[in-house]
Amino acid sequence: MPWCSRTRRAGLLLGAADLYGFYGGVFVDDPDRAVLFADKAMGFAAQGSCLQDALFCDWATLDRETFEARLAEVGPDELATLNTVASVWVGWMQANSDDWNAIAQLGRVQQMIERVVALDPDYEQGTAQLYLGVLHTLLPPLQGGKPELGRSHFEAAIAASEGRNLLAKTYFAKHYARLMFDQELHHELLTEVVESDFDDPQFNLMNELAKQEARILLADEADYF
Repeated sequence: MPWCSRTRRAGLLLGAADLYGFYGGVFVDDPDRAVLFADKAMGFAAQGSCLQDALFCDWATLDRETFEARLAEVGPDELATLNTVASVWVGWMQANSDDWNAIAQLGRVQQMIERVVALDPDYEQGTAQLYLGVLHTLLPPLQGGKPELGRSHFEAAIAASEGRNLLAKTYFAKHYARLMFDQELHHELLTEVVESDFDDPQFNLMNELAKQEARILLADEADYF
């Protein structure tokens, strides 16, 4: 395949991966359909990334040593591809959260996101920081979670978008404040989200979703705390 055609096809596949991953994660409520969208996104990401650069081929099946060696080779030129693969993989794990084989890949996905942050801490207005915030607050400290590290990532995500990505505040409240039973922080963050009225085309859709979830969390606040 000619280089230009290969690059174009890789771009189309990676774009499709982003689209399927986003749509399935945000708009599909049925669990079975969500799995189908996530599987499709993973397939597109695997094909597109491998076409883009052989460095990304067969990442899901590589042994740990080879995976880590390849990940260390990823540089700024491959950042966009790495970010797509990592974000789609996160969505796939969420859709398959009842499958232990999927959950077992959490460590590998976390390493990928950490590599994105290492290359560019503010990439895509801190989206990778947001992912790390969630990952580090999945469990309480006694079970291996690192909530304070998660908090630092949530704060970095908010700073990277200058507060324009409201999802960072909603997830900060949902995953950190609830885990740590910090009602004051929970209420403060969610109130800021629902009362926000700025317009930003880059974030409008995600911000509306963030507001919807924030209202649900606030309505449940008294019972939770």
